[in-house]
Amino acid sequence: MNIDREQQIRKYRAQKKAMTASGEAWRIRYQVEEDFIEQLDALISDYRNDLYINAFYRESTLTLGLEILHQRNISQEEMVAQANMLQAAKRESFMKYAPAIKEYVSRLKSPLSQNDQSNIYRWISRDQIALDDLPTEVKAECLQSERIMKLVNNKEA
Repeated sequence: MNIDREQQIRKYRAQKKAMTASGEAWRIRYQVEEDFIEQLDALISDYRNDLYINAFYRESTLTLGLEILHQRNISQEEMVAQANMLQAAKRESFMKYAPAIKEYVSRLKSPLSQNDQSNIYRWISRDQIALDDLPTEVKAECLQSERIMKLVNNKEA
């Protein structure tokens, strides 16, 4: 991959000009061009000095570094909205697997393996199951687990 320093600077200037024209100059990551150039030169220097584990890591680090240099700032409201959107998507993804998980835990037998205990903790924390979804003997075992009870009590509070 060849880095065209001048092209990156032109891209920065065009981005800054467009944001200033739209009244959103605060969104530009580097307000001072010299700061942008300093960061760009550091990225280019690291790339050329080949300080990376392998070629893939070298190329992906450069690509990501260039994207970050041109990344736009977002407002706090936008950040909150994005976090809420990601939280909703995560919850939707978790709920998609809840029926299969409930079916699986309904067949569990005591004593639980360490893996099953960890999974039950994770599934309760994600609201994919509740203690009441567990068979009676498994639920009794979980009620003896300080870790699971602490989680359940925190969810109820």
